[in-house]
Amino acid sequence: LKHPHPQPSSRAPLRLNMEVPVTVGAGALVAVGGIIGFAKKKSKASLIAGGLSGLALMVSGATDRPRMATLVSALLLLMMGPSFVKTGKVMPAGMVTVLSLITLLMNGRKIE
Repeated sequence: LKHPHPQPSSRAPLRLNMEVPVTVGAGALVAVGGIIGFAKKKSKASLIAGGLSGLALMVSGATDRPRMATLVSALLLLMMGPSFVKTGKVMPAGMVTVLSLITLLMNGRKIE
């Protein structure tokens, strides 16, 4: 008798592709952060950097391009990490540092 519900292959473990929603979500948060930085401080640098890097993360996540996501994440980490270490401020440097580290590690694993 055949089982009515096919069983997953024992050779390949079931793995959810969490990189896509995490990368797109992180990109959206970075972009929104850039907009908030502009609204609060009239910082064009926040708007441009946050908007472009957030958009790049969203596109790389949505199109499943882990190399691009890893590069953008590494650049964000290099830009915001030292600021977070120096000031200890969670917003925006700490949040961007943590998001960048997460997306860097998640997407970096996918690069062959």
